[in-house]
Amino acid sequence: GWRRQFALLRNGMEALESANGGASLPQAIAVGTYQYKRLDRTCAVLERMQATRSLDKLLIVGDLESIPPRVRDKPYVVCLGTLPHQQVLQHLRQSQVFISTSEIENSSNAVLEALALCESVVVSDIPSHRELIGSGAGEPFVVNGLRYLQADARASGLDLSQYSWEKTISHMLSTMADLSGSEGKSR
Repeated sequence: GWRRQFALLRNGMEALESANGGASLPQAIAVGTYQYKRLDRTCAVLERMQATRSLDKLLIVGDLESIPPRVRDKPYVVCLGTLPHQQVLQHLRQSQVFISTSEIENSSNAVLEALALCESVVVSDIPSHRELIGSGAGEPFVVNGLRYLQADARASGLDLSQYSWEKTISHMLSTMADLSGSEGKSR
């Protein structure tokens, strides 16, 4: 007969713990091209950052058709298209800065991976990003009146071990058991 089973797979964060560091290139990276990612704002953030640091290009990973022409046509933008996960990780590892100007996110794997692999991250000041960066955020970065969070990912001492599938699944199963117990009592 049929049996319910869970398969516990390695989380990307656990796999990144053993990732080799390397010299990063003077570039920024953005992952995702949906409209809510606001790539126009990503470009504005990069342009502001270029005033104080050398960032030659912005790599954009995601569906090429979703990238607005006004973004795609900028001389510093390199559109990589949709890539296998391992290639995305390699580009993150090689990039100095990860930029996410999303208007909305759930718990973003790309931000977690960037915190582990990039020198710094600049992300929109939205609840999910605040939750991920927490007290690791430095001075806010303001561009065109919008506030962004900055974190020096390698020096901030962020505890990335808190994010693992094992802990997530364990918490989820515990919550489900609690709910099952409380539902049974209320009937």
